[in-house]
Amino acid sequence: MTLSALARQAYASRKVLRIPGSDGPIGYVRTKWAEEHPSVHEPMPPAAAITDRVWQQKGVGRFDGELLGVSGLDASSVSVNLSCVPIRYRDYLAIDQILAVPDISVPPLAVGVHTLLWHDDAIVCVRRRNGRLAIPGGAVDRGDLNEASDGAIARALHREVSEETGLSLDHVDLNVTGIHVGGYPTHIMIMTEGRLNKLESDSELITKYKPVDEDVNSIELLPASVVTSSMDEYPLIFQIALKSFLTYRNIETYDIIDT
Repeated sequence: MTLSALARQAYASRKVLRIPGSDGPIGYVRTKWAEEHPSVHEPMPPAAAITDRVWQQKGVGRFDGELLGVSGLDASSVSVNLSCVPIRYRDYLAIDQILAVPDISVPPLAVGVHTLLWHDDAIVCVRRRNGRLAIPGGAVDRGDLNEASDGAIARALHREVSEETGLSLDHVDLNVTGIHVGGYPTHIMIMTEGRLNKLESDSELITKYKPVDEDVNSIELLPASVVTSSMDEYPLIFQIALKSFLTYRNIETYDIIDT
């Protein structure tokens, strides 16, 4: 099934689809520019008209930055290969309205990367300014993929974790627990996990490491047992990360996540 077909299926069902076999070391996910890619991908008409309309309605005050878009995804037993092109934030914002029209070609999908970081038996969480609990992560932008190199997913994750928690992932073994398509707006969600080994205490994490991201109010540690027992109370990305991890560890199976 093509990436476009997956996106339409996820949108139509309002479910998050897990791509089979999309787990392993973070280097397992390889990113490269598509053989021919423009400086910035812009949808062809009539998708462009939808994008412009949505931007006029919802884009006031937003920054139309360049994100990493994926135009093709190939998962095998050896690697997951993402064919990338740069897209605008406005294209990500309008993707659901485009997917609602069956005859329009689906533009490249934006990518988000998120991680469950463990310290002992607790999960590193961030408290947003709006009071909502989340895990570190965010959008993969164009700058995360060098012109001639791989590794955009790892670079984006290191950047996001540093910005949101002040933590370094230089000595953390990261694993991809699953790649998913869905969410609101529909995009690719890459879920990862890793274990912190260098903290002396829980209080060290809370007091020593400070977020740079203005959207993060504080860092919190929550017992994994508490989080997993009430996962449906957390935001969608948090739920997907937890269910992806449980599937990865063969504790539970969530091939399709009902949102």
